[in-house]
Amino acid sequence: MFRFRRLAALVLTGALLSGLGTVQAAEPALLPESAALSSGDSGPLPVDFDSLSYDTEHVQDFLSDCEDFQALLDSSASITTISTACMALYVDYLSLYTEYSVCSVHYYRDPASYEADYLAFTFLFTRAGQAYQDAVHGMFRSDSFTDAYAAADGDLEELEELLDDYLDESITDEQLDLMDQESALVAGYWNALTAEYTATLPGSDRTWTREETESDPDLSDEDYWTLLSALAQARNAAAGPYLLELSSLRREIARSSGYDSVLDYYYETYYGRDYGREESEALFSYVKEHIVPVYSAYAAYYAAVCAGEEALNRYDGQGQAGKLAAVGPVIGQIASELGELFDYMVESNLCDIERSDTKLDVGFTISLPSYRSAFLFDSPQGGYYDISTLIHEFGHFSAYCAAPSVNFSYDTAETHSQGLEALSLRYADQLFGEAGDAFRGADLYALLHAVVDGCLYGEFQVEFFRHGRPHASGCQPPFPHPCAGVWLCLCDGLGRGLRLGGGEPHL
Repeated sequence: MFRFRRLAALVLTGALLSGLGTVQAAEPALLPESAALSSGDSGPLPVDFDSLSYDTEHVQDFLSDCEDFQALLDSSASITTISTACMALYVDYLSLYTEYSVCSVHYYRDPASYEADYLAFTFLFTRAGQAYQDAVHGMFRSDSFTDAYAAADGDLEELEELLDDYLDESITDEQLDLMDQESALVAGYWNALTAEYTATLPGSDRTWTREETESDPDLSDEDYWTLLSALAQARNAAAGPYLLELSSLRREIARSSGYDSVLDYYYETYYGRDYGREESEALFSYVKEHIVPVYSAYAAYYAAVCAGEEALNRYDGQGQAGKLAAVGPVIGQIASELGELFDYMVESNLCDIERSDTKLDVGFTISLPSYRSAFLFDSPQGGYYDISTLIHEFGHFSAYCAAPSVNFSYDTAETHSQGLEALSLRYADQLFGEAGDAFRGADLYALLHAVVDGCLYGEFQVEFFRHGRPHASGCQPPFPHPCAGVWLCLCDGLGRGLRLGGGEPHL
């Protein structure tokens, strides 16, 4: 939460300080190989993700530096000294952000082993962000800065408006406590999701796990769906209480920020959209009336022509290297610049699409701002999904590297990712041989499915928060599909690590 305003404040810091013409960017203290982003260079920097680490002690050091900066503001230091120190904080904060991303990747790879680290870093990183914002606020409000800004022909009224927009939002101790509770509940929710559950058939003593259900060739369709439903109910019984607690907690978070409606709060402060809940509800109605009939008709075609195509599973037996080798040339043919970024990603170990029993079942791309770069993560599901998800997430990866934007918009992010999927369909034959048409059909079906699914769970979210708390046993998730994870929007930190997004914590 508070993400957009805080990141906007980061950019405001660099822009205003650069406008004074007196600031020299400081080298970052925490990740020495990285470079200051205020230099104006573009494109990602060299990095090897496997060499990166994280340390919560760095957060403590940063908090101390923020205190020292506040003391500097009270001294008679020159504006050059103050602004240079502020830029050093700016770069160090981006380094912390990068370390937090590294910690997050480890957590999603193995939550049982890294949960304690992840929660500890989340707790401290939230406070580091507030300390940094307070430091910037203090500098921009200081007499030395406003005098220097005016002397550089800056518009003080415009400055005041910018400050009101981006820097007057301070997190209270109460809100920090609520955020800590939220992180703990989200971790508990993930534990409930990843636990193994068993189910039995009526009249049978045998139990089935999800994996056994999927691999048992003797199960009838009826028994398969009976078991799958029972397994989903068992998982919901464990995860549902976290959903209900998160619902109540997020109402408190919204109220603490002055909002009567939790939906209005997230639409206005978190989603990065230029439209509100009312417009979304109008979209839901339009999709039900106009898109669902098309989707239903296409689903029948897909089932008849594409769904049984075994050749779509040609990459199931291949690991990460094989999938990257197949997709890389396609990306390069779409655009040579994208091909170069894909090679950079592979050579820099900036992706993990390998199968692992410990991974959370998500796909995302997360920013590494110290390197103007990102990390692509996926827990493969099998079938053509793994290829389309890799292409989808690389759309986000390339945007982070080539066109980073502080004003993050989920809709724009999906233009990057789903747009790249659409462009790749031209090369379906190269990827799947004689099954190229089947892949085109399957991926088009998935893209259309994403529109319907997004509205379906968006509407559920509206109804859930508007009308109360449904029984946990009645909250049935959908079965996995290329955008699996959309249904986590109410449960997982409002979407932390979802397949439909760009990897930052978002819905």
